[in-house]
Amino acid sequence: MSDLMDRILADKAKTRKELAALPFDEKLTIMEKIRERSALLAENSLRKQSFPTTPVVVVSGSGAVASGLDVRKKE
Repeated sequence: MSDLMDRILADKAKTRKELAALPFDEKLTIMEKIRERSALLAENSLRKQSFPTTPVVVVSGSGAVASGLDVRKKE
């Protein structure tokens, strides 16, 4: 693996150990904050909007082809 990936995995393991060592009431406090933030994100008006999608194919001058969905807001 790359050095970056090794550091990411080591930091992840360290964070898991630190969280596991916390007292239960602190873990509950963290969970409550996560729940509140999730509720705020779910209420965001952008999440409730549905954007019409249209298949799009783009050909560049070099002949490269890219495809995807056009999610631009139709007015």
